[in-house]
Amino acid sequence: MIGIVQAFAPTYARARTQFLEAAATASLPIESHRHPLLGRDGEDLAMDVVRDGPPDADKLLIVSSGCHGVEGFCGSGVQVFALHDDAWREQARAAGVAVLYVHALNPYGFSHLRRTTHENVDLNRNFQDFSKPLPVNAGYREIAALLLPEEWPPNADNQAAVQHYLATKGEAAWQAARAGVPVVLHEMRPKVGTDAHKTGGFAELVCSNSFRSDDADQSAVGLLHWEMRAAGSLIMATADRLLQNQVDIADAVRPFYGDAAADQLTTLLQEHITGAVAVLSAAKAGDSDALNQAVTAEYANATAIGDFLADANPANWDKADMEAMMTMHIDQTLVYATNMLQGDYAQAIANYGVAEAHMLEMADMLSAGVIAQFPDQFTA
Repeated sequence: MIGIVQAFAPTYARARTQFLEAAATASLPIESHRHPLLGRDGEDLAMDVVRDGPPDADKLLIVSSGCHGVEGFCGSGVQVFALHDDAWREQARAAGVAVLYVHALNPYGFSHLRRTTHENVDLNRNFQDFSKPLPVNAGYREIAALLLPEEWPPNADNQAAVQHYLATKGEAAWQAARAGVPVVLHEMRPKVGTDAHKTGGFAELVCSNSFRSDDADQSAVGLLHWEMRAAGSLIMATADRLLQNQVDIADAVRPFYGDAAADQLTTLLQEHITGAVAVLSAAKAGDSDALNQAVTAEYANATAIGDFLADANPANWDKADMEAMMTMHIDQTLVYATNMLQGDYAQAIANYGVAEAHMLEMADMLSAGVIAQFPDQFTA
């Protein structure tokens, strides 16, 4: 027997070597099925099969590893340890059980540290009876051209089509179609309404604080975030990227203005994003009072960001210019957001282009200010 730690390996190549050595030590025949490609480090790839036990055993236990390639490290360690465990092997024989070890069902994924095969197939999601007609995912056929457009990166028409699908059918339908999961949706509205809901549509967003907490252990909202991320939620991916953008922006100026200022800027910028959620939630719900309050708060946040920048670099970032720059950003954001809510996705993309051009001008203005304030830290 070997120690538990010794059974585990840091790479596929080492894991395979340990498995083959364990089988050879046990004097067991090895059947190897070579993979057509090489591994990450140029090593040979194979699915190796070893049978331990009498050929006429009444029962067969199959122990496989690496169905999800990158998870093979754990399974391989179990197999190697078992092959070195004489007591376990004898107990299996005495019970009339033969053991079939299948090492690295997906050797390519094992070596390249990915779940899928070289053909991007998730073996654990592809258990089908190919002697029968394969299941039909009509939903996927509807979005296939959106997921894999002929032009890459996707053009404005593709983005507009994706937004239209999400707006009219919801993310749940998108995820179900993408994953091929049969889903039956039950909706009490419009037959039975609530005070919070304003429409009869599926998945209506009815609160502005859906992103208030990300603590999956202490908050129901945080747990919902975790579940949505695990399911590959487009909403959460977008929200996470937006909030991370604000951290990245603040980190870019951290070397110049220090940690305290960078942390304050992160807070202001993330409030800008969550404030936009409040604006959209109120607008979608048709709550004019909440909308006015949210828009007012968003402009106040823009002014606070402008004032923060001006205080950090008064010689190069005039306060009036900073406030006007941030106010223009809110103005333009409201325009394309309104287009989105009205279902005019093509116009939304066009107006976003205008806003994006202004954001690039903002970036140039801020970059020039940093360079002017700290000329010794930049080279021509």
